[in-house]
Amino acid sequence: MTTKAHETSLPPLTDWAIPPGEYLAEVLEDLNMTQADLSRRMGRPAQAINELIKGEKELTPETALQLAQVVGVPAHIWTGLENEYRLILARQTEQKKSKKSVTCSNGFPSRKWRSGDSSRWFVTRRSRSFNCVSFLVWPH
Repeated sequence: MTTKAHETSLPPLTDWAIPPGEYLAEVLEDLNMTQADLSRRMGRPAQAINELIKGEKELTPETALQLAQVVGVPAHIWTGLENEYRLILARQTEQKKSKKSVTCSNGFPSRKWRSGDSSRWFVTRRSRSFNCVSFLVWPH
């Protein structure tokens, strides 16, 4: 049996998915360093740095360690920003799936279901797609 004592009902601090690359761009600006300078100092392709700043490339722990050496921001800050970014993206994806499920089920005859009619309507999820209607007739 699992308990919910460790869970919190606090809402997320933000629902904006801000890639850690935006913070990196600010740090580079403060250091008067270009993306090209950073790529040379890190030994990474300039395209990889650009994708990181745009949020298209995931910031790995190895990259976080390199950034800590080059720009002076601790690695745990970079990994924390990346984790928060990915968590918010995952939460947004789940919310979209949930809205699709609710929208899909709004047209079901729930009054008949509650009144004990032998017709049962269910919303089922198969793989990544939703099969909105599964009609089952229960024997009397």
